[in-house]
Amino acid sequence: MDQLNKDITRALFNEETFIDDCFRNRLNKDSINLLVNNSKFVNELNKGKYYHNFWSEVNRKFSKLNEKTRFKIIKIIEKSSEFFGDENTMNILYKYRNDFDYLYENGKKFLNRVYYPINISSNEARVIWLLVNLEENSIFYTFDNLVEYELNENILFNFSSAALKKLIEILNKKKMLLQTSIEQILENEPIKVLEYLFMKNRIVYKSGAFPKYFYRDSKLIQRLLINLSLSDNFPKVFDFDQLLNNIDFNDKLMGKEMNKFVQKFAKDRNIKSNYYIDGWYTFDMTLTPDRPFFEVQQPTDQRDVKKIIKNLKEALNLKSKQDDKNIIGQKEQLLKVLKNSESWKNFSHINNYFLEEAISDDTILRNYLNEINKILIAGAETNKLEFDIVKQYFNRFNFCLESVLSGNNFEFLKYISINGTLKQKKILYDYLFNDFKLKNSDFYYNKENKTKWISLEDFVNTVAYQYVSLVDDMIKNDRGYFEKNYKSKFKDTILRLSKHEREYMKGRFYIFFEKDNPITEDEFIGFSHSYRINENIANRATNAVTRLLNTEFSDEFCKQNIILTLIYCIKPMQANIKKPIKAESYKNLLFSSMINYFLKQEQELEEKNNVLDWIRWYLRNIPDALKIVLNAISRNINNTSACELIFKEILQNRKYINKKYEMSYIYFREDRSYSKDSLRLMAKVIEGLFINGLLVISHSLTFNCSEVVKKMAENNYQDLIKDFLEVTKQFLLPEDQKELEVKYLRN
Repeated sequence: MDQLNKDITRALFNEETFIDDCFRNRLNKDSINLLVNNSKFVNELNKGKYYHNFWSEVNRKFSKLNEKTRFKIIKIIEKSSEFFGDENTMNILYKYRNDFDYLYENGKKFLNRVYYPINISSNEARVIWLLVNLEENSIFYTFDNLVEYELNENILFNFSSAALKKLIEILNKKKMLLQTSIEQILENEPIKVLEYLFMKNRIVYKSGAFPKYFYRDSKLIQRLLINLSLSDNFPKVFDFDQLLNNIDFNDKLMGKEMNKFVQKFAKDRNIKSNYYIDGWYTFDMTLTPDRPFFEVQQPTDQRDVKKIIKNLKEALNLKSKQDDKNIIGQKEQLLKVLKNSESWKNFSHINNYFLEEAISDDTILRNYLNEINKILIAGAETNKLEFDIVKQYFNRFNFCLESVLSGNNFEFLKYISINGTLKQKKILYDYLFNDFKLKNSDFYYNKENKTKWISLEDFVNTVAYQYVSLVDDMIKNDRGYFEKNYKSKFKDTILRLSKHEREYMKGRFYIFFEKDNPITEDEFIGFSHSYRINENIANRATNAVTRLLNTEFSDEFCKQNIILTLIYCIKPMQANIKKPIKAESYKNLLFSSMINYFLKQEQELEEKNNVLDWIRWYLRNIPDALKIVLNAISRNINNTSACELIFKEILQNRKYINKKYEMSYIYFREDRSYSKDSLRLMAKVIEGLFINGLLVISHSLTFNCSEVVKKMAENNYQDLIKDFLEVTKQFLLPEDQKELEVKYLRN
């Protein structure tokens, strides 16, 4: 026993991950007692480290343990706030104390991670498992886990009164679901499972008949049972009369399906047809339609238009009514009449008159801007929109609108930039380059949280982005016209900006500033948000990239251009990345992408590249580099030449690597064939890592060795199997090694 204590302490100190494998079927009550008194081992448990085999053995031996040891084990489970438990720990808690509230409070920390409820030995604990997964979506929770998986399909959940009240409490917290349609309710995976369990009579009550409060106190349960009754699937274990007697037939928000239910089962309780609706938060607008305060009909003369304008103004001052009349309905009605091609084909003159009146009225333009945009587009699409209306619209910008290139008016501007006539486009272009003043503040969505570098994720929500988008369209569609009439003014607009924003825009429109030298950091960022870099431009960007690498910069959209610049133009010595390394997770992302690019594009890469230099640097300076490299190798093992080169770098830089590698699980793709050389290399990699002390002995390693041997056997590579099993016997557990030999090794 002393030796076990020493071995466990040593293994924990060395961070060995095969410890749990040693517990399988090997622990007795004395060794369990020793382990729960080993301070280092208990400290690992308290930190949330989970040893499945250890807890499996504790569960099996719990009744044989002395009271002091049992108490220590229970306290470890109770104190772990983020305990990664499973069915074993739940079974231990149940054996210790069969009390619903106690089991629920302690079990909910980990029961939403338990995959197979069939492995929970007690019905009470299985019911708690179901409740926990109804309250908090499981990280594994899918419909088929509970319903279709063959080991789970016959489980009954036998509810106590305490469990039933907890179920109602959980469901009543889901208030938003009650305001939606039954279809949307059943899109919630746990609720879908609950209805299925109801239908299959797999939720039962210990005392037999479900109590009255079950039918009365949960509207969600009522709606599920109503839905099942309409499909003739009302559960046998429930009492239909109890359901009828406990429904509030005056509750308008019982769901649209309640109208059918009343007609089918309770005609004497009918209030009026279509009385019941799905609720205020439904996404199906046809169920609770928004209605206008004033009906809008196709205007045929100027008098009709003036009446519509008057009603639209008046509607702004009216409050929403219980009959669903509101301003949203008013706007929808306006679009229904004036935003359709038939209206423009037959009444284009009067529609143009409506736009003239609407655009000239400050109140209408400000409050119905989105609708005016859509009506303008409808007119333009039918070629019936008068030129003077477009002109009038642009003339009203600065007078009436606070932010011209953002918000609802942008939709029409974008339409013109892509689909407009040259005459219409000229109005837009004149406005962009003569009237609109691009400001530094236009580059930031949140002016108060201005960042050191312009982020594309934020930039796309700004006025400056809308401006860039429209200019891009012009350059793409009317390049010659732009260069002849507006290029000079556009460049002047950019050069008047402050340095940060100016350099970014020079990068976004690099084609007009490429003679400037060298490329700055902001210019590189702007360039990367628009273009893919080539070697010539990368050479001019080396200083910018080098400076960015020594900062907290971490822009995902610049990643590809940085990688290409590193591959062709910057060696690690030139980059001179200083310690402590900043934005290390971003550096890892760059490295991972570079490795994958190299493995997939090796044949296309120019012979003179810096990939191996960067691999060498990362292995010597970044703790996670070994993991990144080996994961990439395992995914691209068929590229044996490139993988060999990379693995050679690992072995040559062994002395600089301080962190061992715990293998990720390897899955050979069914749609891909693996050559003998690639499987030999996979075995060589595992052997080389083990010999050089870089390999963590873990369950994933055992699994991977099995997968490699299996793939070798599929191709009948007996010589490879024999050689590889000579290697694995040095680190696999004897029973795992024997299993592979018996299954795959031929005499």
